[in-house]
Amino acid sequence: MKYYIYLLVFMISIFVACNDTTSNPTDNELPSYSKLAEGFAQGTKIEIFVEKTPFVGYNRFHLAISDSASKKSISNAQITLKPIMDMGTMIHSAPYENPLSDKAENGYFSCAVVFIMSGMWQMEISFTRQDNQESGTVKVEFDVAPASLVKKVTGSDSVQYFITLVENDKWQVGMNDIEFCLHQKTSMMSFPAVENMQMSMEPWMDMGNNSGHGSPNNENPVHQTMGHYKGKVNFTMSGEWDINLDINNAFTTIASTKFVVTVE
Repeated sequence: MKYYIYLLVFMISIFVACNDTTSNPTDNELPSYSKLAEGFAQGTKIEIFVEKTPFVGYNRFHLAISDSASKKSISNAQITLKPIMDMGTMIHSAPYENPLSDKAENGYFSCAVVFIMSGMWQMEISFTRQDNQESGTVKVEFDVAPASLVKKVTGSDSVQYFITLVENDKWQVGMNDIEFCLHQKTSMMSFPAVENMQMSMEPWMDMGNNSGHGSPNNENPVHQTMGHYKGKVNFTMSGEWDINLDINNAFTTIASTKFVVTVE
């Protein structure tokens, strides 16, 4: 009789275990990033994760913060960035976006930097922890690879603009989402977002011999938030396309540039 009782208890425990849905999220359910660097300050460790190796253009960063002694994750903190390029005779910064919230999401504080040139950059990450009010600054250095995703143009209004094509993993034949960032240089260390412009976009495929064609049903990028402009571009065939872009104020076109993309 005891044997059957033990067997019944064992089977019930197996059934309960198999139907337990109160588990914690697994690593497979969280975003997968590559670790770029880490630094320490004021008893705090900051790990910098990236989606891609840093390049000239719009880069997303994801910061994981923990207590150096206890190893406990810190989910509430104020974070500010300062990217710096030291060229020896001068230093300058670049456009950047601090985390939108003081609360981590999925264990990360997400932010972004538009690197405007290749080479060695330093990132200063200043923080204030909300659990103990400790403040500090972590400094890390890393190399930024060249790319053709940022255009520097001086507008007819004498303002220097930086126009960034947000990288698309794969341009395809048909309708594609397209996104640009627009910033202006007000000093060597200040590159605020420009939110009050209109954009006119024309894709063009050069067929050689003074011939070529555009495409129908494109939607000009419209400002969303923080200098990000989103639209749609229609590629009617594979190959190399020019994306001609005009920046307009309320009265006239003040700047123009061109990006080249390859459509598969």
